[in-house]
Amino acid sequence: MPYILIRKFIVYLALTAMIAVFYAIVIFISKNWLWAFAASIIIALGFEPAYHFLSKIADKIFFKKQYDFEKTLSQINKELTTIIKLDDLFDILNKSLNAAIKTKSVSLFVKNDAGNYIQHLLPADLKKNIQPEIIKKDSSLILNLAAAKKPLSIKELKKYHWALVIPLILKNKLIGLLCLEPKMSGDAFSNTDLQLLNTLSSQTAIAVENASVYEKERKLSEAKSEFISAASHRLRTPLSVTKWALSLLEEDKQSLNPQQRELVEKALISNETMTKLANDLLSVAHIEEKKAAANCLPSNIENLINDIILECQPDIMAKELSINFEKTAEPLPQANIDYNQIKIAFANIIRNAIIYTPKKGKITVSLKLVDDNQSILFSVQDTGIGIAQSDQEQIFDKFFRSAKAISCHPDGTGLGLFIAKLIIKQHKGKIWFKSAPDKGATFFAKIKI
Repeated sequence: MPYILIRKFIVYLALTAMIAVFYAIVIFISKNWLWAFAASIIIALGFEPAYHFLSKIADKIFFKKQYDFEKTLSQINKELTTIIKLDDLFDILNKSLNAAIKTKSVSLFVKNDAGNYIQHLLPADLKKNIQPEIIKKDSSLILNLAAAKKPLSIKELKKYHWALVIPLILKNKLIGLLCLEPKMSGDAFSNTDLQLLNTLSSQTAIAVENASVYEKERKLSEAKSEFISAASHRLRTPLSVTKWALSLLEEDKQSLNPQQRELVEKALISNETMTKLANDLLSVAHIEEKKAAANCLPSNIENLINDIILECQPDIMAKELSINFEKTAEPLPQANIDYNQIKIAFANIIRNAIIYTPKKGKITVSLKLVDDNQSILFSVQDTGIGIAQSDQEQIFDKFFRSAKAISCHPDGTGLGLFIAKLIIKQHKGKIWFKSAPDKGATFFAKIKI
C-alpha cells in the first residue's frame, strides 16, 4: 500500500507540473482565452494516456523492484517442473501470485472427465465442507476462452467475481483456468502482469496435466492394491482348508498307492506355492500403502539375522550348504527399524541365495558399520547361478524372473526382491548387488541406525 500512495503522489505531482507549465506557455504565448479553452480540451483528452505513461516511468525510475515479478514467476516455473500433486501446484500458485501481483485471491479450475471445469480446493477447505464452484463446458466463459486462447479481463466477466481469467492451454485444448480476483491496491493488471501470466500459463498447463495423470494413476494403483489385498485374503482360507485335507491324506500314506501319493505330494507343493504367492501379494499391498516402516523401534540386527538363519536351517541342510555369518568384533548398535518388515526383506535376500546356490555351495552373510558408524551394511554373498547382464536392470521389478532362475526354481513368484527393495526404500535405505553369470551374486542393503 505505501508503494501505491507514493507512486500516485509522484505521478499526480508530475501531471500537475506538466499541466501548469502547459497552461503557462499557452497563456503567455497566445494571451487569448480561446487558446486556454483549447488547451483545457487537449489536457482532458490526454490526461489518461499521460497518467499511464508517467506511471510506467515512475515504476521504472523509482520502483524497479516491482519488476522482480519476472524473477518471482521464473522461480514459480522452476517449482512447477517438480510438481506431481494438484494440492502442491495450487499452493505454489496461490502463495506466489498473491505475493508478487498482490491479488486478493487465486482460483484454479481443472477440466474433469465430463468436460466441465471444477474448482480445486485444498484439504483444509474440504474439511470446512466448502463446495467447489463448477463452470459448465458450454458456458460463455469457457466458449470465449477456448476460442480466444488468451486472458479475459473484468469487462468480459460481469457475472463473475474475478478480475482476470488466464486460460491453461495444452495441445490446443483448454484444460483449466487460472482465475485472479482484483488487486488489493485496486489497480488494473498491467501489460507486464499479463505478459508474465501468459508466460506462466503454459508451464502451469503442463503441471496441471502431469498432476492430473499422477492422480489418476494413484487412484488406479490404490484400486489395484485393494483388489489384490481382498483377493489374497479370500485365497488364504480355501488354501488353508486344501492344505489341511492334503496333509490328512499324506499322513495316511499306507492307504494310498504310489501314484496317489505322488499326486498328493505335488498338490501340497502347488498349495505351498499358491500360499506363498498370496502372502507375497498381501505384503506388497501392505508395503505399497507405505506401512513398511510404521512401527520403527530400536532393534538388534544381529538377532534378526540369527532368527532368519535358524528358520532357514531345514533348506540349508537339505542342500548341504555352508553358511557363515560374519559379525563385527564389537556388538553393533541398535537400529531404528520396523523389525518384522526388515526381517521379511533380509529373509527374502537370504532365501534367494539358498534357492539359487547349487548343492554344497557356500553363502556368507555379513554385517558391518559404514558411513562413520551412522549406517549398517548387510550383505549376502553366494556361489550360485549369478545374474546375466541383460537381466540385471530388471532384477528388482515386480514379478520379474530370468529364464535361468525359472529353470532352477520354477515355483518362484518374482516378488521377493521387489518386496525387499520396497521395505528398505521405505526405511530410507539402499539396496544393490554385484553379479556375473555362474559366478554367484552379492546383495547389499544399507540402512541408517
